Amino acid sequence: MASCSQEVRARAARWFPITNACHGRRGLRTPRWAECVRLRRLHGRGAGWVDLHLLASVLVRRWQLWTADSVLAGLAGELGIGYTI
Repeated sequence: MASCSQEVRARAARWFPITNACHGRRGLRTPRWAECVRLRRLHGRGAGWVDLHLLASVLVRRWQLWTADSVLAGLAGELGIGYTI
């Protein structure tokens, strides 16, 4: 019998294939994430833990980020990864 967390991961893999890409070999582990936040001076700027992880992952993947959140959009713009419509 599969554990609850295994079932949740399996369901997430079906519905959110991007989760596998973000947590794969090129994903950010805590030390790399913390270094990214520190070097780019992202702490104390109004973005939460999840927002900062999202920004760091987008940077690593060289993607662009569109968001309706003004703080997150501002940081993404400063980092050169903001997407505007």
